[in-house]
Amino acid sequence: MSSNLTKVAEISKPHGVRGLVQLKLFIDLEYFLSLEQFYLDNSLPIEVLYKFSKKNHPIFQISGINSRTDAEKQSKKSILAPCNPRETCEPDEFLYSDLIGSTVLLKDQTIGSVKTLYNAGAHEIIVIQEDSANKLFDVPFTAVHFPVINVHEKSIVLSEDAYSLFSTLND
Repeated sequence: MSSNLTKVAEISKPHGVRGLVQLKLFIDLEYFLSLEQFYLDNSLPIEVLYKFSKKNHPIFQISGINSRTDAEKQSKKSILAPCNPRETCEPDEFLYSDLIGSTVLLKDQTIGSVKTLYNAGAHEIIVIQEDSANKLFDVPFTAVHFPVINVHEKSIVLSEDAYSLFSTLND
């Protein structure tokens, strides 16, 4: 197994009773389908077979998952592959894996880290876990809200306006 594995997907939920699963992809489907090796949670080699898409969600068969019960047990597990999808990105494009775990800065002060991202239709949403209050808040992933992103240092700068607006919405 390669030590340079990238999280390319996560098992989202079962689809039907025969072990099919819906995957949450962290790379585009075409690139995912071009990959040849996959590992489940950094250890088990698996085979992944694309079946179809339903409502824009890709459905797959994964070796070793033969029933709905099997699929439920594997929910939220990571699928990794020996690849570098960053090579296919434009300079202003980012992978979820580039951002998850990144330090979030307000001016020069660390305020938290990126917990996860999700797609809200119009754009991605970054979920920030604030260190001081140990709370989560969502911020639309736009250049206005995140003017500086350094993937090599795993840090992003949150604008003061975005922090003022979005960090207090759940209070």
